Amino acid sequence: MDDEIIFIKSGNQKSEIIKPGRIYRLKIKSEKTEAIVAELEPNVESRWYQHAGEEIHLVLEGKMEYIVGENTYKLSKGDILWH
Repeated sequence: MDDEIIFIKSGNQKSEIIKPGRIYRLKIKSEKTEAIVAELEPNVESRWYQHAGEEIHLVLEGKMEYIVGENTYKLSKGDILWH
């Protein structure tokens, strides 16, 4: 980051995608990193495309099930999945 500081106020985002039962907010996008906040209604399935690079999922509230390859992870509030 070369000593660059990024501060984003709550409610600010670069873009927002709204789909039935889901909202995706792109908060940060650079050559190497994207930060997306996803809000999902209960029992909604979200499918993303495969891509190179790492992902970090932090559950802020509720529970979710996430599939990576052939493995399924059950996450709860405060859990982090990094792959």
